Amino acid sequence: MVYLAETLNVALGANWQLFSRQNYFDTNGFFVSTVYSCPNILLSLMVLVRTALPRWLTLRAHEPKAGGAGRLRYVKVGCEAYVRGGS
Repeated sequence: MVYLAETLNVALGANWQLFSRQNYFDTNGFFVSTVYSCPNILLSLMVLVRTALPRWLTLRAHEPKAGGAGRLRYVKVGCEAYVRGGS
């Protein structure tokens, strides 16, 4: 995609008079990179939020509350009980 943007910038920079009143195409390709890459970046962020946010909220909903009834409790188990599977 980056290679295509560079090629597109060179081609449009050579023929900008055909479709524009002003030359937007510099040698670094900033204009084409902005026009070409920003929509892709925004779409990627939207997909990330759309997929990651519901999962994060689901995990947060099942997370135990600090200090309340849902607080995790650890039971100290002796070595013998652990080795024998707790019986």
